[in-house]
Amino acid sequence: MGPLSLGRVPLPLCVSEGEITLYLPARAPFAPLSLLLSWAQRGAFGDFRAKVERGEDLGAQEISLTRPEPERRALAERRWQAWTGLPPSDDLYLVQAGYIEHPVSITRAALLSLHDQLDALNRAYRAGGPGPMPDPDLPAPPEPDRFQLHLAEGIARDLDTLDAEITPDNAGAAAAKRRVLLVDLERLGLLDEALRARNDAAVEALWFPTLRGYLEAAFAIFDYLKSPERRAAMPSAPPFLIVGGPVSLDWFRLGPPIPPRSSPHLFLAFCEDTLTLENLVSPFPLGQGDFLCIAEHRYRIAWRKDDGVHPALLSATWAE
Repeated sequence: MGPLSLGRVPLPLCVSEGEITLYLPARAPFAPLSLLLSWAQRGAFGDFRAKVERGEDLGAQEISLTRPEPERRALAERRWQAWTGLPPSDDLYLVQAGYIEHPVSITRAALLSLHDQLDALNRAYRAGGPGPMPDPDLPAPPEPDRFQLHLAEGIARDLDTLDAEITPDNAGAAAAKRRVLLVDLERLGLLDEALRARNDAAVEALWFPTLRGYLEAAFAIFDYLKSPERRAAMPSAPPFLIVGGPVSLDWFRLGPPIPPRSSPHLFLAFCEDTLTLENLVSPFPLGQGDFLCIAEHRYRIAWRKDDGVHPALLSATWAE
Protein backbone atom coordinates (compact mmCIF):
# COMPACT_ATOMS: atom_id res chain seq x y z
CA MET A 1 0.00 0.00 0.00
CA GLY A 2 1.24 3.47 -0.87
CA PRO A 3 0.95 6.73 1.04
CA LEU A 4 -2.30 8.51 1.72
CA SER A 5 -2.65 12.13 0.68
CA LEU A 6 -4.39 15.41 1.35
CA GLY A 7 -4.53 17.39 -1.87
CA ARG A 8 -0.95 17.91 -2.97
CA VAL A 9 0.52 16.62 0.29
CA PRO A 10 1.58 12.94 0.40
CA LEU A 11 1.18 11.33 3.81
CA PRO A 12 3.57 8.35 3.96
CA LEU A 13 2.76 5.38 6.17
CA CYS A 14 4.81 3.31 8.57
CA VAL A 15 4.27 0.62 11.18
CA SER A 16 4.78 1.97 14.70
CA GLU A 17 3.93 0.17 17.94
CA GLY A 18 2.23 -2.60 16.00
CA GLU A 19 -0.10 -0.43 13.92
CA ILE A 20 -0.10 1.40 10.61
CA THR A 21 0.07 5.14 11.11
CA LEU A 22 1.16 8.27 9.28
CA TYR A 23 4.92 8.72 9.19
CA LEU A 24 5.60 12.27 10.29
CA PRO A 25 8.74 13.00 12.35
CA ALA A 26 7.92 13.82 15.97
CA ARG A 27 8.67 17.55 15.69
CA ALA A 28 7.46 18.11 12.12
CA PRO A 29 4.85 20.88 11.78
CA PHE A 30 2.13 18.36 10.90
CA ALA A 31 3.14 15.66 13.40
CA PRO A 32 0.12 16.38 15.67
CA LEU A 33 -2.14 14.93 12.96
CA SER A 34 -0.22 11.64 13.05
CA LEU A 35 -0.38 11.53 16.84
CA LEU A 36 -4.11 12.33 16.94
CA LEU A 37 -5.04 9.64 14.43
CA SER A 38 -2.81 7.09 16.16
CA TRP A 39 -4.50 7.73 19.50
CA ALA A 40 -7.91 7.58 17.84
CA GLN A 41 -7.04 4.12 16.48
CA ARG A 42 -6.26 3.01 20.04
CA GLY A 43 -9.59 4.28 21.38
CA ALA A 44 -8.14 7.12 23.45
CA PHE A 45 -11.12 9.35 22.60
CA GLY A 46 -13.87 6.74 22.73
CA ASP A 47 -16.02 6.80 19.59
CA PHE A 48 -13.81 9.22 17.68
CA ARG A 49 -15.85 9.18 14.47
CA ALA A 50 -19.18 9.88 16.18
CA LYS A 51 -17.74 12.71 18.28
CA VAL A 52 -16.12 14.40 15.27
CA GLU A 53 -19.33 14.03 13.26
CA ARG A 54 -21.11 15.87 16.08
CA GLY A 55 -18.47 18.61 16.00
CA GLU A 56 -17.20 17.95 19.54
CA ASP A 57 -13.83 19.09 20.88
CA LEU A 58 -11.48 16.34 22.05
CA GLY A 59 -8.31 16.21 24.11
CA ALA A 60 -5.87 13.78 25.74
CA GLN A 61 -2.61 14.66 27.47
CA GLU A 62 -0.56 16.75 24.99
CA ILE A 63 -2.97 16.62 22.03
CA SER A 64 -6.21 18.49 21.39
CA LEU A 65 -8.79 18.68 18.61
CA THR A 66 -10.87 21.85 18.71
CA ARG A 67 -13.05 23.99 16.48
CA PRO A 68 -11.37 27.34 15.75
CA GLU A 69 -12.66 30.44 17.49
CA PRO A 70 -14.45 32.85 15.14
CA GLU A 71 -11.53 35.27 15.12
CA ARG A 72 -9.13 32.44 14.13
CA ARG A 73 -11.31 30.80 11.47
CA ALA A 74 -10.02 32.87 8.54
CA LEU A 75 -6.40 32.09 9.45
CA ALA A 76 -7.22 28.38 9.80
CA GLU A 77 -8.83 28.40 6.34
CA ARG A 78 -5.76 30.06 4.78
CA ARG A 79 -3.42 27.52 6.41
CA TRP A 80 -5.53 24.61 5.19
CA GLN A 81 -5.53 25.97 1.62
CA ALA A 82 -1.81 26.81 1.68
CA TRP A 83 -0.90 23.36 3.02
CA THR A 84 -3.06 21.17 0.77
CA GLY A 85 -3.95 23.33 -2.22
CA LEU A 86 -7.58 22.33 -1.64
CA PRO A 87 -10.48 24.82 -1.60
CA PRO A 88 -11.08 26.73 1.65
CA SER A 89 -13.75 25.49 4.02
CA ASP A 90 -15.34 26.86 7.16
CA ASP A 91 -15.91 23.31 8.51
CA LEU A 92 -12.49 23.06 10.11
CA TYR A 93 -10.77 21.55 13.10
CA LEU A 94 -7.46 22.55 14.68
CA VAL A 95 -5.09 19.79 15.81
CA GLN A 96 -2.72 21.12 18.47
CA ALA A 97 0.17 19.47 20.32
CA GLY A 98 1.96 21.19 23.17
CA TYR A 99 5.39 20.79 21.57
CA ILE A 100 4.46 22.30 18.15
CA GLU A 101 4.03 26.07 17.81
CA HIS A 102 1.16 26.19 15.30
CA PRO A 103 -1.94 23.98 15.12
CA VAL A 104 -2.71 21.91 12.03
CA SER A 105 -5.85 23.01 10.14
CA ILE A 106 -7.91 20.20 8.61
CA THR A 107 -11.49 19.93 7.41
CA ARG A 108 -13.85 17.64 9.27
CA ALA A 109 -14.45 15.59 6.10
CA ALA A 110 -10.71 15.12 5.48
CA LEU A 111 -10.09 14.13 9.10
CA LEU A 112 -12.84 11.52 9.03
CA SER A 113 -11.62 10.22 5.69
CA LEU A 114 -8.06 9.73 7.00
CA HIS A 115 -9.41 8.06 10.14
CA ASP A 116 -11.55 5.66 8.10
CA GLN A 117 -8.70 4.81 5.71
CA LEU A 118 -6.30 4.09 8.58
CA ASP A 119 -8.97 2.05 10.35
CA ALA A 120 -9.49 -0.11 7.25
CA LEU A 121 -5.74 -0.53 6.72
CA ASN A 122 -5.18 -1.58 10.33
CA ARG A 123 -8.05 -4.08 10.31
CA ALA A 124 -6.55 -5.68 7.20
CA TYR A 125 -3.03 -5.55 8.69
CA ARG A 126 -4.12 -7.22 11.93
CA ALA A 127 -5.80 -9.93 9.84
CA GLY A 128 -2.47 -10.72 8.19
CA GLY A 129 -2.50 -8.24 5.34
CA PRO A 130 0.61 -6.42 4.08
CA GLY A 131 2.16 -3.44 5.76
CA PRO A 132 2.90 -0.15 4.01
CA MET A 133 5.36 -0.09 1.13
CA PRO A 134 8.25 2.40 1.23
CA ASP A 135 7.39 5.62 -0.56
CA PRO A 136 9.75 5.89 -3.56
CA ASP A 137 9.35 9.66 -3.63
CA LEU A 138 10.71 10.07 -0.10
CA PRO A 139 14.49 10.28 0.24
CA ALA A 140 16.13 7.68 2.43
CA PRO A 141 16.91 9.08 5.88
CA PRO A 142 20.49 10.34 6.00
CA GLU A 143 23.02 8.67 8.21
CA PRO A 144 23.65 10.53 11.49
CA ASP A 145 26.53 12.96 11.15
CA ARG A 146 29.61 11.48 12.84
CA PHE A 147 30.77 14.83 14.22
CA GLN A 148 27.31 15.55 15.67
CA LEU A 149 27.23 12.10 17.26
CA HIS A 150 30.64 12.79 18.77
CA LEU A 151 29.39 16.08 20.26
CA ALA A 152 26.26 14.36 21.65
CA GLU A 153 28.41 11.63 23.19
CA GLY A 154 30.49 14.30 24.94
CA ILE A 155 27.40 16.04 26.32
CA ALA A 156 26.01 12.71 27.53
CA ARG A 157 29.25 11.86 29.33
CA ASP A 158 29.44 15.30 30.94
CA LEU A 159 25.85 14.91 32.09
CA ASP A 160 26.59 11.55 33.70
CA THR A 161 29.48 13.17 35.57
CA LEU A 162 27.20 15.94 36.86
CA ASP A 163 24.44 13.51 37.83
CA ALA A 164 26.90 11.35 39.76
CA GLU A 165 27.60 14.25 42.14
CA ILE A 166 24.44 16.34 41.91
CA THR A 167 24.25 19.29 44.30
CA PRO A 168 22.06 22.38 44.54
CA ASP A 169 24.91 24.31 42.94
CA ASN A 170 25.19 22.19 39.79
CA ALA A 171 21.56 21.01 39.46
CA GLY A 172 20.72 23.89 37.12
CA ALA A 173 23.68 23.13 34.86
CA ALA A 174 22.70 19.46 34.75
CA ALA A 175 19.10 20.31 33.87
CA ALA A 176 20.18 22.63 31.05
CA LYS A 177 22.64 20.09 29.66
CA ARG A 178 19.94 17.38 29.78
CA ARG A 179 17.58 19.53 27.72
CA VAL A 180 20.34 20.21 25.16
CA LEU A 181 21.08 16.49 24.92
CA LEU A 182 17.43 15.57 24.37
CA VAL A 183 17.13 18.17 21.61
CA ASP A 184 20.26 16.74 19.97
CA LEU A 185 19.00 13.16 20.24
CA GLU A 186 15.75 14.17 18.55
CA ARG A 187 17.47 16.25 15.88
CA LEU A 188 19.73 13.31 15.00
CA GLY A 189 16.70 11.03 14.74
CA LEU A 190 17.92 8.78 17.54
CA LEU A 191 14.49 8.83 19.24
CA ASP A 192 12.56 7.98 16.07
CA GLU A 193 11.31 4.38 16.13
CA ALA A 194 11.02 4.30 12.35
CA LEU A 195 14.83 4.78 12.17
CA ARG A 196 15.58 2.09 14.74
CA ALA A 197 17.67 -0.16 12.47
CA ARG A 198 19.63 2.78 11.03
CA ASN A 199 20.39 4.21 14.46
CA ASP A 200 21.43 0.86 15.89
CA ALA A 201 23.90 0.26 13.09
CA ALA A 202 25.34 3.80 13.14
CA VAL A 203 25.97 3.99 16.87
CA GLU A 204 27.36 0.45 16.99
CA ALA A 205 29.72 1.05 14.06
CA LEU A 206 31.10 4.29 15.49
CA TRP A 207 31.13 2.97 19.08
CA PHE A 208 29.68 5.68 21.25
CA PRO A 209 29.03 3.78 24.49
CA THR A 210 27.03 6.47 26.30
CA LEU A 211 24.79 7.12 23.29
CA ARG A 212 24.41 3.36 23.00
CA GLY A 213 22.84 3.39 26.47
CA TYR A 214 20.39 6.13 25.47
CA LEU A 215 19.54 4.29 22.27
CA GLU A 216 18.85 1.03 24.10
CA ALA A 217 16.69 2.94 26.59
CA ALA A 218 14.70 4.43 23.70
CA PHE A 219 14.23 0.94 22.24
CA ALA A 220 13.02 -0.24 25.65
CA ILE A 221 10.43 2.56 25.79
CA PHE A 222 9.21 1.64 22.29
CA ASP A 223 8.80 -1.98 23.45
CA TYR A 224 7.02 -0.89 26.64
CA LEU A 225 4.54 1.26 24.70
CA LYS A 226 3.35 -1.71 22.65
CA SER A 227 3.53 -4.24 25.48
CA PRO A 228 0.38 -6.19 26.41
CA GLU A 229 1.08 -5.39 30.07
CA ARG A 230 0.70 -1.63 29.52
CA ARG A 231 -2.41 -2.07 27.44
CA ALA A 232 -3.93 -4.35 30.08
CA ALA A 233 -3.03 -2.04 32.98
CA MET A 234 -3.88 1.22 31.17
CA PRO A 235 -6.32 0.33 28.37
CA SER A 236 -7.26 3.92 27.59
CA ALA A 237 -3.76 5.39 27.85
CA PRO A 238 -2.43 6.73 24.53
CA PRO A 239 1.19 6.33 23.44
CA PHE A 240 3.58 9.16 24.19
CA LEU A 241 6.69 10.81 22.79
CA ILE A 242 9.91 10.14 24.66
CA VAL A 243 10.74 13.83 25.16
CA GLY A 244 7.97 15.22 27.33
CA GLY A 245 6.60 11.76 28.07
CA PRO A 246 6.03 10.24 31.52
CA VAL A 247 8.99 7.83 31.42
CA SER A 248 12.56 9.10 31.52
CA LEU A 249 15.19 7.42 29.38
CA ASP A 250 17.10 6.99 32.64
CA TRP A 251 14.40 4.64 33.96
CA PHE A 252 15.74 2.03 31.55
CA ARG A 253 19.27 3.39 31.11
CA LEU A 254 20.07 3.22 34.83
CA GLY A 255 17.95 0.16 35.51
CA PRO A 256 15.80 0.77 38.62
CA PRO A 257 15.11 -2.27 40.82
CA ILE A 258 11.87 -4.11 40.06
CA PRO A 259 9.87 -5.67 42.92
CA PRO A 260 10.20 -9.48 43.06
CA ARG A 261 7.66 -11.49 41.03
CA SER A 262 6.57 -8.37 39.13
CA SER A 263 6.71 -7.98 35.35
CA PRO A 264 8.94 -4.98 34.52
CA HIS A 265 6.37 -3.60 32.07
CA LEU A 266 3.47 -4.16 34.45
CA PHE A 267 5.28 -2.42 37.29
CA LEU A 268 6.24 0.48 35.01
CA ALA A 269 2.60 0.84 33.91
CA PHE A 270 1.58 0.96 37.57
CA CYS A 271 4.17 3.69 38.21
CA GLU A 272 3.16 5.64 35.08
CA ASP A 273 -0.50 5.58 36.10
CA THR A 274 0.40 6.62 39.65
CA LEU A 275 2.62 9.48 38.45
CA THR A 276 -0.12 10.80 36.16
CA LEU A 277 -2.69 10.79 38.96
CA GLU A 278 -0.33 12.38 41.49
CA ASN A 279 0.55 15.18 39.08
CA LEU A 280 -3.13 15.81 38.34
CA VAL A 281 -4.04 16.04 42.03
CA SER A 282 -1.06 18.19 42.98
CA PRO A 283 1.10 19.41 40.05
CA PHE A 284 4.78 18.84 40.63
CA PRO A 285 7.15 21.83 40.90
CA LEU A 286 10.19 22.43 38.72
CA GLY A 287 13.21 20.18 38.99
CA GLN A 288 12.84 16.73 40.47
CA GLY A 289 11.47 14.98 43.52
CA ASP A 290 9.77 11.85 44.77
CA PHE A 291 6.63 10.71 46.55
CA LEU A 292 5.51 7.77 48.62
CA CYS A 293 3.09 5.30 47.04
CA ILE A 294 1.28 2.82 49.27
CA ALA A 295 -0.29 -0.07 47.38
CA GLU A 296 0.36 -3.76 47.91
CA HIS A 297 3.77 -2.56 49.12
CA ARG A 298 5.29 0.81 49.94
CA TYR A 299 7.29 2.37 47.11
CA ARG A 300 9.17 5.61 46.75
CA ILE A 301 8.74 6.83 43.19
CA ALA A 302 11.23 9.42 41.91
CA TRP A 303 10.49 11.81 39.04
CA ARG A 304 12.38 14.50 37.14
CA LYS A 305 11.31 17.07 34.56
CA ASP A 306 13.82 16.08 31.88
CA ASP A 307 12.39 18.55 29.34
CA GLY A 308 11.92 21.25 31.98
CA VAL A 309 8.11 20.97 31.85
CA HIS A 310 6.73 17.44 32.21
CA PRO A 311 7.48 15.04 35.09
CA ALA A 312 8.98 11.73 33.98
CA LEU A 313 9.51 8.56 35.98
CA LEU A 314 13.11 8.21 37.07
CA SER A 315 13.13 5.26 39.49
CA ALA A 316 11.06 3.34 41.99
CA THR A 317 12.44 1.68 45.10
CA TRP A 318 11.17 -0.03 48.19
CA ALA A 319 10.18 2.43 50.92
CA GLU A 320 11.35 1.54 54.40
